[in-house]
Amino acid sequence: MTLSEAIERNPYSSAKGSVSAYIRYLRYNVDGWYNKTSKEVREILKAEGFLEEVSMTEKELCNMCTEYSPDVKCENRDTCKLLNVVRENKELRKKNASLKKEVSELRLEMSYMRDPNAIGDRHEMGCW
Repeated sequence: MTLSEAIERNPYSSAKGSVSAYIRYLRYNVDGWYNKTSKEVREILKAEGFLEEVSMTEKELCNMCTEYSPDVKCENRDTCKLLNVVRENKELRKKNASLKKEVSELRLEMSYMRDPNAIGDRHEMGCW
């Protein structure tokens, strides 16, 4: 089955499930996609225009605000709880990415040990 056929038979709907579950469906049903990673499938879907990132900019959030006026500068910009959550979310995403990188480096470092679970006994660590 081709990508367009799979999408035509079962179009993505957030009400049905998550994007990850939909990507899994595509990996199993589209010919030659079983060996692709979810990340690769996600990139293909974005490139084809089938999947869009769902994120709002600060300006779009301000437009939804009841006190928004295009003529007047917002006085609540520093105290707005919604904007603070968006900013905090961006910071946490950056921190999460750096922590994931650090974890992968530590796992790589551990993989070079003789026995990463050995604690102090030199015979368990491979020493004589």
